[in-house]
Amino acid sequence: DCFLYRLMNQAFRTENIDEILKFRFFIRQLNGQLSILHKDYVTMLQSIELDSMTVYRGQSMAADELLKLRVKNYMKKKR
Repeated sequence: DCFLYRLMNQAFRTENIDEILKFRFFIRQLNGQLSILHKDYVTMLQSIELDSMTVYRGQSMAADELLKLRVKNYMKKKR
């Protein structure tokens, strides 16, 4: 819970347009960065022939655990 999250959350919850507009440059930058990350992620999924992946909010996972899941899923598809 950082200060920026609290401020933006309050602005959105109260639907205060003036407050939301204060964050417009940050929101635009964040949207651009998320778009790039999403494109890279989709490319990565296609390269490992994984069509979809179910994830859960707030679930952290170590890289080796994720690799094990990928291998397990890959082996299922080979059968």
